[in-house]
Amino acid sequence: MPHFDQSTENVREAFSRAFPSPKDFRNFKENDLKVSPGALAKILEIADSQDFLVSDYPDIPMNKEAAFQRFLAREGAERERRRGEPMPSDLGFAGFLRILWDHTGVGSASALVENLNEIAKKLGMAPVQESMVSRLKSHFNLNTPKKRNFIRLLCFWIGLRAARVLPWDYNTFLALPLDETVPAPVPETEGVRLSLIASDKRMMEWLHKELAESLKYLRFHHLDPRKAVRFERIISLDIPKLPGPSREPRLFGKAVTEALSLSHQATVRWLLSDYHEPDVRLGVLISAGNFDSMETSVKLLSAASSFVGAGILVNDFGRLCARMAEVKVVFGRQPGGVDVQGGTDQLWEVEGFWPSFFKLVPQLHEPDVIPRKREYFQSFQEALYTADHAKAPSFRALTAIKRYPQNSFVILEIFKALFLRRMFQEANEVLSTLLAAEPANIIARSMRISSCFYLGMRHAAQPSLSDLFFDRALREAEFVENRCIIDDEEFYGKVGRIHLARALRDLSSLWEGNGRERLCLEDVTGSLKKCLACYEKGVVASPTGKGAQSIFWMIHVKSLLEILEKNPAPPPDGVLMDEQGIYLKNAWDLFSFHGWVDPEDGRFLMHRVQPLVASYGTASQLASITPYSLYSVAAFQHDMAPVLSVGGVKLALAYIDEAEKAAARVPRFMGLYSIGGCLCLIQSLEEFLECCGASRQAILKKYKDYLEGARDEQVIPWKDRMGLRLCLINLNRRPGADVLFWEEDEEE
Repeated sequence: MPHFDQSTENVREAFSRAFPSPKDFRNFKENDLKVSPGALAKILEIADSQDFLVSDYPDIPMNKEAAFQRFLAREGAERERRRGEPMPSDLGFAGFLRILWDHTGVGSASALVENLNEIAKKLGMAPVQESMVSRLKSHFNLNTPKKRNFIRLLCFWIGLRAARVLPWDYNTFLALPLDETVPAPVPETEGVRLSLIASDKRMMEWLHKELAESLKYLRFHHLDPRKAVRFERIISLDIPKLPGPSREPRLFGKAVTEALSLSHQATVRWLLSDYHEPDVRLGVLISAGNFDSMETSVKLLSAASSFVGAGILVNDFGRLCARMAEVKVVFGRQPGGVDVQGGTDQLWEVEGFWPSFFKLVPQLHEPDVIPRKREYFQSFQEALYTADHAKAPSFRALTAIKRYPQNSFVILEIFKALFLRRMFQEANEVLSTLLAAEPANIIARSMRISSCFYLGMRHAAQPSLSDLFFDRALREAEFVENRCIIDDEEFYGKVGRIHLARALRDLSSLWEGNGRERLCLEDVTGSLKKCLACYEKGVVASPTGKGAQSIFWMIHVKSLLEILEKNPAPPPDGVLMDEQGIYLKNAWDLFSFHGWVDPEDGRFLMHRVQPLVASYGTASQLASITPYSLYSVAAFQHDMAPVLSVGGVKLALAYIDEAEKAAARVPRFMGLYSIGGCLCLIQSLEEFLECCGASRQAILKKYKDYLEGARDEQVIPWKDRMGLRLCLINLNRRPGADVLFWEEDEEE
């Protein structure tokens, strides 16, 4: 019998990728007669052996082909419900292959063909030749059975081996432009132009190389570095907006996010590079609008390259698009006007990037930047804390801070690297020079709040010491509210977590009976109410009024508060339960408040909520926060979605699986944002995986009968959803406090 060494779920995914619908299967059977006759029997045999085929009438012999088509219909509906981003229309087959090489272990056409032929043999389909890869790259048109056979095998292989990183199926390839019959898509005339401006021509080779490496590092495979235009001291790259009406800010969101991510990489890489000279500067200009009418005058370019070290300017419409997309950057309070032909162009300075949303530059993983091994840590501390350290080893992170003591880009990036290593005191120290120069820098103040929060949780067993850190964090928050302009949910999220951490610390002490004198439940609920108020402020501060992060935490904190008020006794097994469906009720109320509920259309709510949930899971490019975000999406799916089907439970499990895989890809000496404690501590990989394992086992136990005997589309009644909440199951886990170092047995 044909056999695949992957799981049943992988084989299920593979079939649905190769045949996204019953219609696709019938087309294969009826139109590809050179391939299908020998394959049908083996395909049905494999599907039957995996228990994919179910008869609607148990007393009548099953029609396997009809059952297979019903299976494809069910899988297709489920895939449609959780469909990710489509393949960009301008990517082409060659661009797809670039993504394939980067995301899988297959790095050549010959290796890919070898894998596809193994599948072809098991499915009874025709073998493929390596020349087909070149043929489709140069002339993509699925106009022969052999070409369609190749793509079906490719899609089956994607489902089997790379389903989590490549979301595309057979219909995705059918939608690509056909060279012979479909004219090339009209190039988008609007979008975002990223201009990197060097003050010295000697930078140009370095700059061009770093741009190409950044595109690959950020996985922006749809952007071709060969299309970057190089002229004099400028490298420009045009990033098209999404198709749709002209000047619609929401259609520019993806492009402006990518431009800001690239500018973040370029500036920090430059500030950390060995090519620096005191009088050499890097300027970045980001312009959104019509490409043909974009102003590229000397005045604009000069303004963008006038910073010390490096700086970024964004035009007025580009800032609006970034705000609408809730890109996590902070702009200056007022724009600078630059006179150009036809009027004045308003340019906004980017003052900083929120550290938890932008990918850490790879240079900060290098051993001479921040110590990765324990034996160098004391020398690093001496060099950081003292002025007289001539004999201390040189660390490039500290060199960059001395070189640019007032540059927020490099200082906040170094803070982030230290923070993720659980070097909280050292991270806090790094902020001192920036705050000495800019006392009202809201990102630096917020990061100091985060450092105090983590240190307070580290010393939770010593309440008096822990309170010193928490109280200092709240004083920092008062400073921000009195001195800074708050136009984003991020700050309130940091303050909310202080109150939540204090509440959970005190709750644990109450349950264990070792709390400080006069500690009572009102202390816990009072802290939770203050936390809830912070997230309510965060929603208001969000540019769209619907901050995904704040909405998620509002539901969680409000529900936790009500559960404790109704039943403050410690749970017998240590896991808090929601026996009255409080999470579901609070989620429904909030969705109704936002106008996301249509009584006549049950799908309306999920159509509104799913993009918000997806944005929550993908908003951050930082590898250390991605696992936490994926787990949070699983928690939303399970704990808060008003309708949960058996397929929805499987989807929550799939998100937990993805969270584990994402965690394993993070370098071992870097920490992970936690799903234990109050969902926002820094965990090691082992601690994170332990939490994921506990959540998975709890789901499998609770829904055992549904998972074993029900169809994916079956809706689970509310009464059967009471009790387990993924937001609560790891509530009392406390991550370790030790600094994370490189282990000797890890590979370089």
